Amino acid sequence: MITGLTKKALMGLTVCFILFTIIQFCIFTFTKYNFPTTGSKVEWVIILFLILAAVLVILLLWAKILHISGLILSHKAITIITICIFTLAPRILWIIMVDVVPNSDFKTYHLVASALAEGKIELGHFIALFPHVIGYPFVLSFFYRLFGNHIIVGQAAGILFSCGTVIMVFLLGKTFINKKYALIASFIYMLWPSHIIYAALLSSEEVYTFLLLFYIYLFIKIVSMNKNIKKTLFSFFSLGILCAFVNSIRPFGILILIASAVYYFIFIKENARIKSQSVSKTIFFITLAAGFLISSALISNSISKKIGREIAGKSFGFSLYAGTNINSKGTWCKNDSMDLEYLIREKSYSAQDIQDIFTERAIARVKKNGINNIKLLYHKHSYMWIQDTDAVFYINRDLNPQKESLLYFPKYHNFLIKICNIYYYVILLLSLAGCIFIFKNRINTSILLPVLLLWGIIATHIFVEAAGRYHYPSIPIFSLLASYGLALKEGMDNRLP
Repeated sequence: MITGLTKKALMGLTVCFILFTIIQFCIFTFTKYNFPTTGSKVEWVIILFLILAAVLVILLLWAKILHISGLILSHKAITIITICIFTLAPRILWIIMVDVVPNSDFKTYHLVASALAEGKIELGHFIALFPHVIGYPFVLSFFYRLFGNHIIVGQAAGILFSCGTVIMVFLLGKTFINKKYALIASFIYMLWPSHIIYAALLSSEEVYTFLLLFYIYLFIKIVSMNKNIKKTLFSFFSLGILCAFVNSIRPFGILILIASAVYYFIFIKENARIKSQSVSKTIFFITLAAGFLISSALISNSISKKIGREIAGKSFGFSLYAGTNINSKGTWCKNDSMDLEYLIREKSYSAQDIQDIFTERAIARVKKNGINNIKLLYHKHSYMWIQDTDAVFYINRDLNPQKESLLYFPKYHNFLIKICNIYYYVILLLSLAGCIFIFKNRINTSILLPVLLLWGIIATHIFVEAAGRYHYPSIPIFSLLASYGLALKEGMDNRLP
């Protein structure tokens, strides 16, 4: 039975998620954030009705859904084939229907990956400032070497990582609850509209999300196994190496370590003992941190050698600067970018000097904003979390002007926005029920690691630059929580592992 600090932590996470969901619906329903994408207030009332109606239909048809999932799981081959078909088919179809040309960050990834595939380096000055920029292109360059640096190759690689992400959702769901609900969580994720739309873009989010879930899965498995001390030390050091690689794609390694530490020290009973629980945990986690720090240093050194210049060791300065701009509501803007370009042209500054300058300017902005920082936080949260439609806007922006797509995208633009948001809020409601289920049952608390990471993502973007696509890694977490929410409907208290 869970007591004391663990119980309080569970209660805190549940209350926080309830507040998060209420805030989401209040902002989405009663502010201007709905009007650019939904039209009239009457239309908005209809959308709210559809969200609630969709939840009701799922609950009414739940017995049928469970029966179908049972049939799919009856044979391993059927399970694998079904997951592959429902992951691959909509994404391949979408790529065939829309023709896009990489733009902005997606163009940067393509250029850097193409250069790496040819043994060259592109945008070295930019990589020195933001070392993670080379992480995803490094992975993508392997596919470009094998099949050529064509956009379709990058899209195909993204779909493969999507399959990997779905498999990780299934494995995590099976660990958290059981195979039926793991399959349901997988379907929730694989059919997520905005993520299908993202398949046409060369974004780092899919690789990052796959590796993040892989880390979560391995961490949970390692801390729950009976093992000897040597194997435990090796396992934790290996986790640190994986965490460093994840960090090289999106620079949130410290966030992952913090979430892992909170989960490990509060919710886990360590089986491999050295002297006591606290001593064992401390030594093992220091080993994980050592693996992360050593691997991160080696990765940074290899990047510096590759681009022929020293990279910034602390590369968050400009992101903080952009995230504190009250005029742009904490998002990217051209004026901030021009400030960056000006300092880049000043040859006397190193990459770290530039990042340090922007850190100081960010602090000055926070002080200058004063009470308006509350307003800034509201706008950043709204921009990042209230809608799930960035993929639609990116596709609309990046359509190939030289070639007409099979799908006349502008005609379906608003329809796709509505579908994305309705799906997002249906799953968010089910996720809320999932958090209540976790607190009510307190049987398998391993899902709390991804929940802690979700809160870490939310907290981090209070400070740094916000963008709608930055909530991408949270989608599989919502999918898993939603399956928990449906388990609450089923009343499975005594049947869960």
